Amino acid sequence: MPKVTMVAVGLLILNFKIYPRWQYDGNNGVHRTVVRKYKKAMAAGDTFPAVIVDRKTNMVVDGFHRVTAKKEQFGPEAKIKVEYHDYKDQIAMLEESKEINERHGEPLNSSDIQRCMTVARDMGISDKRFSAMFGISQQDFEDQISQSYMQRAVLVGDEGATETEKLVSPKVPYKHLAGKVMSEAQLEVNKKAIGMPLSYYANLLRDSINLKMLNYNNKGEMRAMDQLFVALKRWLKK
Repeated sequence: MPKVTMVAVGLLILNFKIYPRWQYDGNNGVHRTVVRKYKKAMAAGDTFPAVIVDRKTNMVVDGFHRVTAKKEQFGPEAKIKVEYHDYKDQIAMLEESKEINERHGEPLNSSDIQRCMTVARDMGISDKRFSAMFGISQQDFEDQISQSYMQRAVLVGDEGATETEKLVSPKVPYKHLAGKVMSEAQLEVNKKAIGMPLSYYANLLRDSINLKMLNYNNKGEMRAMDQLFVALKRWLKK
């Protein structure tokens, strides 16, 4: 049984490259609903299992939500229970994180797997090893790959001919563009997307206008609204 140590939560590193779940939150990857629930439980004095951490790097392998909740609720000096394990590299950490997540919760869904594919390729994990790690057939892997990436058009040579290279996984609003060749500007918009479908933002903006909830004193917001108005007029003319 690994020894449990009390460690200041601010010393622990959350590296989301080794976190196998795709999340809605764009800034740091944790699910805010889970964090809020854990913070409330911690404030009430509930106890939680130790988080699992790589001894060499202090990277959290399991316990991202517990670490985030503890730090937000009590500050970076607060102590949290830690089990230190030894891992060869980040690939081993990702594999362990995936196994623990599935053991504690639901199996990884297609969005989780597609995200892990992107991370795995960044890490240099071979397609064959990834298939073995995640228990999917080579054919299923190829099918997932075809649905997982936007592609970037790259200018080649003096004549301006183009070729494409697989680049990024599309966020939720742009899943329909998987496999398409995208411009740099389109890929930049995809990078900024948080994860809700575009209808969510359209409905939110509509209700904010209808219910007079806009901040008319905020020049940045008003400028953005003017730009949106121009874009919508242009779109409606098509």
